[in-house]
Amino acid sequence: MTHEHRHLLAKVMAEGFALDDALLFLDTHPDDEAALSYYQERQEAYRLAMQQYEEACAPLRMDALPPAPCHIWACSPWPWETEA
Repeated sequence: MTHEHRHLLAKVMAEGFALDDALLFLDTHPDDEAALSYYQERQEAYRLAMQQYEEACAPLRMDALPPAPCHIWACSPWPWETEA
């Protein structure tokens, strides 16, 4: 995994954590407008981070797999088959 791929994955994970944290706060504070706004911002940031990672690296979710006659991981070289 390249430095760029690690950076993009770390961004996805950080945005996912922030999104989960905002959801937990909204469970106990459902009428907090600032929290709802923050949640919506994090939701968009998470979507963009996922999109950036998937465009640069590979799908992270099953529903993001492109239509193909075989699964992408079965058709692509395995990590140890590519040059470092």
